[in-house]
Amino acid sequence: MAATASMVALVTSMASVAALMAVAALVTAALVTAALVMAALVTAALVTVALVSAALVAAALVTAALMTAALVTAALVTAALMTAALVTAALVTAALVTAALVTAALVTAALVSAALVTAALVTAALGTAALVMAALVMAALVTAALVTAALVTPALVKAALVTPAALVTVVVAPVVAAAASVAALVVARRRWRRWWRRPRWWPRWWPRRWR
Repeated sequence: MAATASMVALVTSMASVAALMAVAALVTAALVTAALVMAALVTAALVTVALVSAALVAAALVTAALMTAALVTAALVTAALMTAALVTAALVTAALVTAALVTAALVTAALVSAALVTAALVTAALGTAALVMAALVMAALVTAALVTAALVTPALVKAALVTPAALVTVVVAPVVAAAASVAALVVARRRWRRWWRRPRWWPRWWPRRWR
C-alpha cells in the first residue's frame, strides 16, 4: 500500500510539474507574442513618423522653391519697370532739350530776320517803296513763322509727353518751319539784291562800295 501511495504521489507531482511547465510555456508564448506585437507597432509608428517627416520636408522644400521663384520674378519685373521708366524719362528729356534747341534756333532766326528787315526798312526809307514792300513781306513771313511755332510748340510738347511716338513730330515740325522761314528769307534776299543791282542813277554822295 505504501508503495502504491508513493507511486500515486510521484505521478501526481509529475503531472503537477508538467502542468506548471505547460502553463509556463503558454505564458512565455504569450509574452513573446506581446513583445512581437509591440515591436511591430513601434516599427510601424517609426515608419509612419519617418514618412510624415519626409513629406513635411518635401513640402518645405517645394514651398521654399516657389517662394524663391516668386521673389526672382518680382525682382526681374521690378528691374524691367525701372528700366522702362528710365528710358521713358531719357526720351522725354531728349524731346524737351530738342524742343528747347529748336525754339532757340527759331528765336535766333527771328532776330536775324528782324535785323535784316530793319536794314531793309532803313534802305527802303533811303531808297524806294519796293524795298518797303519786300520788308513787309519778309516781316509777314517771319511773323507767320513765329506765330505758327508758338501755336504748334505747346501741342507738340504735350504730344511728346503723352506718347513717345510723337517725338518725331516734335523734332521734324519745328525744323520744317525753320527751314521754310530760312528759304523764304533767302528768296526774298535774292530778289532784293537782284533789284538793288539793276542799272540806275547814283548820286555823287552815295558811297561807291554800296553801289
